[in-house]
Amino acid sequence: MNMWNMVYEDFLSDSEKEKIISVLKEAIKDFEVEEKFGKMIENRESQITISMLGQEAPIDKKKEWDRDKDKRQKIINKIKDQLSDFEIHIAGTTSIDITKKGIDKAYGINKMVKYLEIPLTEILFIGDALNNGNDSPVKSLGVSYKEVKSVDDTKNIIKNLLNKRK
Repeated sequence: MNMWNMVYEDFLSDSEKEKIISVLKEAIKDFEVEEKFGKMIENRESQITISMLGQEAPIDKKKEWDRDKDKRQKIINKIKDQLSDFEIHIAGTTSIDITKKGIDKAYGINKMVKYLEIPLTEILFIGDALNNGNDSPVKSLGVSYKEVKSVDDTKNIIKNLLNKRK
């Protein structure tokens, strides 16, 4: 049986998590959300993610909520000074990700490259937030990348790549 093995971890400390969550809770008091679907603030150990409609929100509602990313940018503007020791990125359709400084998608790819001993030129990154979002740091690495709008877009890219290998 194949098992996953952790090869590194860069978890936030308990005090870092508490600070981020406290700042987020204060910042979103002014943002009215009609309906919430599940947890809004999620502790993912190495990052805190806030999903303004909740983690379980239907995709159609998510797509409607912040099409131009203005609402999330307003939240970021409110928290960026208090959380200047952290990376803050718009993610997905309703989320904001907060990690330690320097911990982003580019960092993860560099870790993978080192661990797997593969060149950056062999990587294709697929993301939905390549322009000023949580996926944008990969653009500076020199990897190939494709922007997607949906899970179906991602599935189609992967399917096409697999079909080319046959």
